[in-house]
Amino acid sequence: MNRSRMLSLMCFFTICTATSQIIWASPVNITSNIVDSRAFDTSLDKSSFSGVSIPSSETLTATQSNSSSTTNINYSGDATSINFTHDFSHSIDNTVGDTVTNLPDYAETYILALDFIAVSDSTYYIDGFYSMLGPSGTRTVLDVWLIDQTSGSTLFRDFAESFNTTNESFALGIAGDGDYIDTNIGSLTGNLISGHNYRLLLDAFIQAADASFNPTLVAASATGEFNLNIVANVPIPSAIWLFSSGLLGLVAVARRKAA
Repeated sequence: MNRSRMLSLMCFFTICTATSQIIWASPVNITSNIVDSRAFDTSLDKSSFSGVSIPSSETLTATQSNSSSTTNINYSGDATSINFTHDFSHSIDNTVGDTVTNLPDYAETYILALDFIAVSDSTYYIDGFYSMLGPSGTRTVLDVWLIDQTSGSTLFRDFAESFNTTNESFALGIAGDGDYIDTNIGSLTGNLISGHNYRLLLDAFIQAADASFNPTLVAASATGEFNLNIVANVPIPSAIWLFSSGLLGLVAVARRKAA
């Protein structure tokens, strides 16, 4: 084998090796996921999603008498990033049709647990809101957790709850928007560590109740959205230099042959 062919093969092998290092693995590996839409008006109706696949698109709808809950799930991603989106709409009407007055209506979207392992060092981004249209006497709740189960630390939590605000609106990461409970811990953006186990929890609901948890004659609706985006960190510079050196080597071989 002549020197030019040998050099060409070496350069080609260098490029292949570098390319394999540049391509990201998927940022996370989902191990379990359960999402519920729930409606309650004297009894419970529930529509559930359980799965670990990406991409995934599901619509969950639960209706019980004068309460209804719809949750749209859209999970998308590729080798570099994954996005978990949940859109939800809730409605209750405790002003008509109730025969059991000691059981307050509610409508809810509930992520029981989205568990995943970080395959590579990554960055997470969280955003979301929950807006209720209705009178005071509506219990409005938005509670989101992101937990590093390996280290036992809470990366983010926003728990907002109100009873006494008409047309209540919550935004994740904003302090002071709950008139009964308002807890903000951590950051809307941060880092995930390769090999660590993480858990996402979410609860968003409206309920016909006052501050004493007694039913009131409430008619209300709410809409909300929650997004968790995870982006793999950039490839290591050594892989890029390895790729470049292989490519330059092939150019040199081509020029030598042309001469």
